Amino acid sequence: MGNPFSGSVFTGKYNFIEIYLNNLNDDGNIENQIIYPTLNLVENIKQNLNYLSIEIDIYEIKSSDFEVFLKNIQDIFIKKLAILTRNQNLFDLKDEVKEFKLYDIRVRSYFELLIDTLY
Repeated sequence: MGNPFSGSVFTGKYNFIEIYLNNLNDDGNIENQIIYPTLNLVENIKQNLNYLSIEIDIYEIKSSDFEVFLKNIQDIFIKKLAILTRNQNLFDLKDEVKEFKLYDIRVRSYFELLIDTLY
């Protein structure tokens, strides 16, 4: 199996985390054991972040597990949170965007927020 995930962590002035998850093994099966420790990395930082980008290229992540992740990071101030799952952009899901507005959360396009760090 190749590298199941890669990421960059910049601390100090910019407080930037970028995580790419590509967790398919050679048989095309999902390597779930790599997802959750990677998301725990964010939870363990316990500081304010200016930017958190998570790009998940997997077939499925349980919504209940993702909900737990969001609850666990609720005390961390994240200025910009960009999440892309299987090339689906939350911005395109109009009903979900309306629900976020109820909580004064502005949903923007992932590609609008994306900081390209790959040269």
